[in-house]
Amino acid sequence: MSILAFCEFQGSTLRTSALANLAFARASSAHGDVIALLIGPGAAAAAADATKYAPKVITVEDGALAHYLAETYAPVVARLAKENGATLVSATATAVGKDMIPRVAGEFTECEDVTHHSTFASSASFFTSVGISATI
Repeated sequence: MSILAFCEFQGSTLRTSALANLAFARASSAHGDVIALLIGPGAAAAAADATKYAPKVITVEDGALAHYLAETYAPVVARLAKENGATLVSATATAVGKDMIPRVAGEFTECEDVTHHSTFASSASFFTSVGISATI
């Protein structure tokens, strides 16, 4: 069992939103190991930064994934979640995260429930996640 955290990056560094996502994943680590997932051109360059926050990092670089489209990213995320035994897939509430996660849920053949959770950790910290109950 593991947590697959989809992380956005720019150049060779993770975006600030990815750091919040990895903090959420680590806080939820009772579910298992945290795996950072980076998709797109330059993912390998940003992997070094991601290893500071997650014990395992998966990168996917493919010409077909050069520009974000939920229709191309979601199947990759779902496949990797299944292959790595993820019980939780997380992403931050950016435009990409909110667009992709429902489509990831749709990739699971028997998705039973998709829920959105928001939590205020402090006046400066806000966490949101989408939970998926699925038979994989």
